[in-house]
Amino acid sequence: MIDTNEYQSIFNDTFLQVQKVKLGDVNYKILCKELMLKQLLADLEQSEVSYLNDNNKLMANYCEGKRVAYTSAMEILQDLHKSINNL
Repeated sequence: MIDTNEYQSIFNDTFLQVQKVKLGDVNYKILCKELMLKQLLADLEQSEVSYLNDNNKLMANYCEGKRVAYTSAMEILQDLHKSINNL
């Protein structure tokens, strides 16, 4: 037998608040995140070059991994931005 009180308790504890937001606010937030990622990428590329010049391949590889992650996040944000604007 399923204990419905347990599910009701979980339902009551996970209250979801929905708000209406303006498209301009969402676009602004996405653009801010994109700009932040661009700055992080620029700083990371400088660090990677510095590590390569110092012959520190371990840290250069670490920077390359972060760069790939930031680039992927940037692409996801840009796709999200396009999708939102096409609604």
